[in-house]
Amino acid sequence: MIDEIILKLRHEYARGNPLGKEAADLIETLEEKASVLFVANVRLNSRACLDRDGYVDRIEKLEAALRDVIDNFFDSTRICEIARKALEGKDD
Repeated sequence: MIDEIILKLRHEYARGNPLGKEAADLIETLEEKASVLFVANVRLNSRACLDRDGYVDRIEKLEAALRDVIDNFFDSTRICEIARKALEGKDD
């Protein structure tokens, strides 16, 4: 569809309308910039998904640590050890 519009504008330029070429050139430039932004958006969304997966994994590990703390409620030494490892991001 865009190509058709550009062809019509270039045809108008050939018929003597000086704005036809300028308009066609601007549309082509906008189309190129839109493509670049689309690719950037795809990359950004892809990156966001990767980050989200990492956060989901981290949350699951913290939830497991919290359950471990609850199970070891009366052992304060063990609770401190669990909490320290969880906050440092280390696994048992």
